[in-house]
Amino acid sequence: MVSLKVLVMSFLILTSFMPAFASSTATVHGAVYEWYSFELLDDAVVEVNSTPPQTIVAKYGIYSFDLAEGTYKINAYYYQENSLESSTEETIIIDSDGDYIVDLLLHPVYENPFEEVGDENITTSIEEGTELLEDGDEVSVYLYAFPIFLILVILAIFVVRKKGKNIDTGTNEVEEESLIVNIAPEEELKEKNVSNDEVKEDTLPEDLREVIEIIESNGGRITQKELRQKVDYSEAKVSLMVADLENRGLIQKFKKGRGNVIVLSQK
Repeated sequence: MVSLKVLVMSFLILTSFMPAFASSTATVHGAVYEWYSFELLDDAVVEVNSTPPQTIVAKYGIYSFDLAEGTYKINAYYYQENSLESSTEETIIIDSDGDYIVDLLLHPVYENPFEEVGDENITTSIEEGTELLEDGDEVSVYLYAFPIFLILVILAIFVVRKKGKNIDTGTNEVEEESLIVNIAPEEELKEKNVSNDEVKEDTLPEDLREVIEIIESNGGRITQKELRQKVDYSEAKVSLMVADLENRGLIQKFKKGRGNVIVLSQK
């Protein structure tokens, strides 16, 4: 009788462990890459919504998880100086055991463009105007439209000044709406041995030439914050000049942390 009880207990113990042995597990692994250089990102944080959740720091840009069958979301984040630089999310379905390779390409995280100008009053006005519109207050229409009207006025003045300078220098060619100076015909440039980039810089307004000279004197690379400190213009004016030069193809602007890095385009 004692031996029968022992056999029954042994059978119950074995059956209790059968689901654990029956459930298959898979290994999910891969590499974490930077979006523009495709280089491995060291110390990126990778997590998966398993039960319980798993988080790993990808040393040398490599990560690995053991997962049971199911559907999961893999998230990866890269921080620099406690600031989120880039992230990504991938969905994977595990339907059998084995190896699953999921490489992660992290994309940059862009912030609110109003933070670049630093004018918090404009953002506050828009938010307040939106709330008043929901309450049916007619005054909110003016609060909401005023910042947009102000920006349009600034752009109109900027366009008029540009056109006036082109008329004074005797420019009779048709200007594009984006204020890009017309480039001389290729045959004429070949005869005079002048490049398109030199024509652009020679016809630049004085304030834009000043910005180009500052960037060149700084080794062809400068942050937008440093540029603001070197010129006697407002933050909004500097942002407009940087956008104008970028449209002309003379500079390139890259997001770096909470600010921008401006680099002269290669001629």
